[in-house]
Amino acid sequence: MRSSIRAVLGPLLLAAACGGKASGGATGADADSLGAICTTCTGCQKDDSVTCSGGATGVSCPSPTYPTPNGGVFSNITPLSDGTEGLCFLAVPLPADTDCAVDYVIPGCDYPSYGLGCASGSPAPSTGDTGLVCDAPILAGNGSDEYCCTHP
Repeated sequence: MRSSIRAVLGPLLLAAACGGKASGGATGADADSLGAICTTCTGCQKDDSVTCSGGATGVSCPSPTYPTPNGGVFSNITPLSDGTEGLCFLAVPLPADTDCAVDYVIPGCDYPSYGLGCASGSPAPSTGDTGLVCDAPILAGNGSDEYCCTHP
C-alpha cells in the first residue's frame, strides 16, 4: 500500500513548490545558498530554530514538503509551531554504488532520523565514510530495502 501511495504521490510532491516561510527562526538565506542543498525546494529557507545534530543544517518549508536533496540527505519532517515543517539537511554523499533515495514515510523512522529507501541488494547507506548509523533494513512491499539512519 505504501509503495503504491509513493508511486502516485511521489512525483507530485517532489514537483510541488514549497512556498515561503512566514516567520520564525529563518536566517534569510538566499535561493542560491539553499539551492546548493536541494533541487526541489522553492521557497524553503535555512532555519536556525530547527534542531539538528552532527553538523546538519536546519531547513523549514510550508506543509506539505518533500524537497529533493542535492549532495546529501534530508531527515524526516517535524511540524513546527508556526505551521511550517522542519527538516535537517546533512551533506553526506552516499557511496556511488548505493542506489538509495530519501524516503520520508518509513514507519517508525521519525525526525531527526534519515529515512532511505534502497534498491534490493544495494549496499547499505552507511557503507563507506558517510558517518551514518543505520538500523537493519526492512523489506518494503515494493521489494526495496528501507533504512532508518542517524548521524551522531
